Amino acid sequence: MSITAFPVLARILSERGMHRTPTGVLALACAAVDDVFAWALLAVVVAVTVGGTFTGVAQILLLTVGFALVVFLVLRPLLRRLVERYEHHGRLTPDMLALVLVGVLGSAFITEEIGIHFIFGAFLFGVAMPRTGAAALNREVLDRIEQVSVLLLLPVFFVVTGLGVDIGGLSARNLVELLLVLLVAVAGKWIGASVAARSQGCRAARPPRWAC
Repeated sequence: MSITAFPVLARILSERGMHRTPTGVLALACAAVDDVFAWALLAVVVAVTVGGTFTGVAQILLLTVGFALVVFLVLRPLLRRLVERYEHHGRLTPDMLALVLVGVLGSAFITEEIGIHFIFGAFLFGVAMPRTGAAALNREVLDRIEQVSVLLLLPVFFVVTGLGVDIGGLSARNLVELLLVLLVAVAGKWIGASVAARSQGCRAARPPRWAC
């Protein structure tokens, strides 16, 4: 409940000019670790929900672990060749971008077929992307994808999500539960971040900036 989505946090820090400060870098590092644990927990929860029986849950978990091993042990070494091709061409070619998009969508499709949310597959592919010497490559990939995702896919996502919410179906009991969930989520973020920051000698000189 206290985890903040990594892309959301990165966008907030970037817009406020804090993504390159020591506090911003620390926050992003913590968010990256949190995301790994959050998706792992989500995978287990979805497996239990979808699988129903013990056999079904075990099958989904085994397939998920097997797919993750394939991504990191087989796909990840192959993706490192993208860095060599990028350095050879000196730019991101359409073929390279298409390969990344196919990898993201293919991974999402596989996890959806397994019974885990498709976002988990896309997340795994993103983690498997090369990091060493690939800063320029990743930056160009993000610049290309961000134009479509922010301008088109993100608004569509919120529209579809909003259309799927039935506010009229909430009873008084459901409303109380919703408020409790929001309270726990907000308190978890606020108290967790404040206690951790103050325990490390950080003080809020002028909100929301911290001096450590």
